[in-house]
Amino acid sequence: MFNSNQTGLRATWKLHILSLLCLAGCFDLTGHENWHPPQHPGKHQELAYVTIASTHEVLAIDPKSRSIVDRYPVGEGPAIIVASPATAKLYTANWGDNTVSAVHPNTGTVSNIPVDGRPYIIAISPSGSYLYIGTFPTGISVLDTHTDQVVARFATNELAASLIVSPDGQTLYVATIDFAGGPGTLRAIATEDGSTVHTPIPVGVAPGWITISHDGAEVYTLNFRSDDVTVVSTSPFQVAATIDTGVGSQGIIGNMSPDDETLYVTNFGTGTLIGIDRFQRAITRTIELDARPAGVQFDSKGEQVFVTDYGSGSLTRPSDDTFLNTGVFVGSSPGRLRSFDMERGTETGLAITTPPGPTSVVTLRHQTH
Repeated sequence: MFNSNQTGLRATWKLHILSLLCLAGCFDLTGHENWHPPQHPGKHQELAYVTIASTHEVLAIDPKSRSIVDRYPVGEGPAIIVASPATAKLYTANWGDNTVSAVHPNTGTVSNIPVDGRPYIIAISPSGSYLYIGTFPTGISVLDTHTDQVVARFATNELAASLIVSPDGQTLYVATIDFAGGPGTLRAIATEDGSTVHTPIPVGVAPGWITISHDGAEVYTLNFRSDDVTVVSTSPFQVAATIDTGVGSQGIIGNMSPDDETLYVTNFGTGTLIGIDRFQRAITRTIELDARPAGVQFDSKGEQVFVTDYGSGSLTRPSDDTFLNTGVFVGSSPGRLRSFDMERGTETGLAITTPPGPTSVVTLRHQTH
């Protein structure tokens, strides 16, 4: 139930990845069976990159060998990670120290970029040339990924809980949260100057994540408090459907499959990975994860879907407003990166153990040494 008291108000702006900031304890990977000596990415090698909130780093993981091959220290409490193919860089939103980190896997270097306020959410343009940063309490900064300089700022009157850019790079979709507990709002603004493109429309309660179909025809808001997904047509700009994801599901991160047919969602509350058929408007695939999941991403071939979770036993720990407000979740318990064949509904290979608090995951295919 959404609370409108002070605890609930403070909690709502942490809904996006929930407990990713203050996971206590450390977990030493040296000597661990998944740990391999650091190495820079090889030619045509695709790696999965995972943010770790507890140890303030990004892990580079080789999906083929099922091993951690490198570690990059970033700012405090990294929550969201995106990749820029244009510059072969990664960016993390660091909730703990109000920075965005630029990671250069090909050189092994990291730079921390101060931003105005908490970088609550980040999104990359399709070209990879611009990073959009939603900061708390209100505002969106635009970063040029070639120079890592802020080149524009858009003022907002509400917290930008999630962002996504249209495939043509012209429109930025922004999901905002109603602190009084009512429906959230989806806005469409121009990436050029932040001007309004469409009249804002209401969606579900606490839309902590949004994504978009590859053809740009539909935007999807994952509504953490109302346990559903709002499907929004981009032309005309209106709600096309609402898909129930189950009581207590708490959808947290979503990603559209490479074939543009299935929206995959991690349900933090019920510990499931679901596939929603965009044409049937229904859940057609469900995998029980026995853990609270967070990030979800595909490999470049669309053969595997990667999921981060908080480890076996994490479902027994509460997911309530007190937990959201404090950020305390699994303590020193390790997390996991797992991969699944969604067509067969089976896990592919052994889970890769990580330090506590694996948040989001992206993949990046490297073209040079």
